[in-house]
Amino acid sequence: ATTQAAERLYRARAGDAPARIESRVVLGEGASAEWLPQETIVYDGARLKRQTVFELADGADLLACELRVLGRAAYGEVVRAGCLSDRIAVWRKGALVWVDALRLGEDSVASALASPVGFGGHPAIATVFYAAGDAEERLGEARAILDGGAATTAHTAATAFDGLLLARFLAPDAFALRRSVAHFITGFRAALGRAPVMPRFWSL
Repeated sequence: ATTQAAERLYRARAGDAPARIESRVVLGEGASAEWLPQETIVYDGARLKRQTVFELADGADLLACELRVLGRAAYGEVVRAGCLSDRIAVWRKGALVWVDALRLGEDSVASALASPVGFGGHPAIATVFYAAGDAEERLGEARAILDGGAATTAHTAATAFDGLLLARFLAPDAFALRRSVAHFITGFRAALGRAPVMPRFWSL
């Protein structure tokens, strides 16, 4: 499952409540799915509360990604205000496995983007995760793919625990982010024995 284009979150009017997006993906026993939407572009002043929940039955596996771009660097856009609450949760057999929560408030967007313990000046961020019984065994392959990436200014890292493999990306712009994430997913799909391609709409 993918999207036809990047998702765009425009400036909200003063006093407006955040827009809300809630998605729920349910995988039955032994099912296999890939959730590969293109990036979400957040404009200055946007307000969003989003939650994506994945529910996996026994033996199901999932490869998924989430890309967020806070302002388009190519157009000189900088996000200085607004709010973003973005939560991803993975459940397996009725038990919560992992929650990833990003929360930027009205007064913390600019400081978080600039902080060396925040985004470190990289407004384009992504998480790719693989939930499966063999996820932890795939960590070495995942790190090798990241280390062998095409020349890019993205920073990457990977870890694995409790049947979940995570890869993180920080990049200076949407192009570098998409390039790095596409390289990783293509290589990882090949490691899983799947066709080493991305959805056509991801073409760079």
